[in-house]
Amino acid sequence: MAKKTSKVETKKVVVKVKQQKLFELRPTKSQKVKEHLINKGVISSWEAIKLYKATRLSAIIFNLRKDGMDIVSVPKSSRDENGHICNYVDYKYVAKK
Repeated sequence: MAKKTSKVETKKVVVKVKQQKLFELRPTKSQKVKEHLINKGVISSWEAIKLYKATRLSAIIFNLRKDGMDIVSVPKSSRDENGHICNYVDYKYVAKK
C-alpha cells in the first residue's frame, strides 16, 4: 500500500520547488558583470561593488576570460582626497567582429 503524505509534507515540497526555481532564475554576480561589459564596454572595481555587490571583480574577470571573453586590463591612476596616488584597473570588453 502506498504511503500517504500529509498536507504539511506536500506544502514543504511545493515551497522547496518554488524556492529552487527562484534561485535558478536569479542572475549571478558573474552574469551581471558579463552583461555590464557587453552593454557598456567597461567596468571598474568600484562600479562592480556599488552596482552588483561584487567585491572580487578580478576573480570574475579571470573566469570570464577563461570562458572565452576578450577582456583587456587598462591600468589607471588618480589622486585621492589626500593627494596620494591610487592605482587601479578598468576592465574593457573587446567585442569580436
